[in-house]
Amino acid sequence: MATLKNGVKQARGGYRPNAGRKPNAITILHRQFIADRGEQAQYAMDLHISAMKDDTLPAQLRMAAADWVYIQVVGKAVERKAEVNPEFTKWLDDVRKLVLGTESGSKVGEDEHPTPQVVRQSGGESKLRDS
Repeated sequence: MATLKNGVKQARGGYRPNAGRKPNAITILHRQFIADRGEQAQYAMDLHISAMKDDTLPAQLRMAAADWVYIQVVGKAVERKAEVNPEFTKWLDDVRKLVLGTESGSKVGEDEHPTPQVVRQSGGESKLRDS
């Protein structure tokens, strides 16, 4: 560090106005876009809310505006599809065949396999009975 005449140390570097590399045009435009995006989003939201509340507009347009506002606030539902392993499906069909006693493995009707019911007999004993 260099020292001044009076013995005070002179600092090097630090903040200076307009110091450093100048941003390129793309960076400047991007920063302006980010700054304007909040205002544009607020304008779009206000426009759709006013359309939603305007009784003179057709109901279909008002519902579309309400739908847009709902999606912006809550978010759009994501459809989730389960992936089924073919080997698991085959195994499940085999289990159905064993348990239900059918060749097709499809769901059986109540007539083929009736639900057992408990019947109380005299003496307090219980007995299963097919209905």
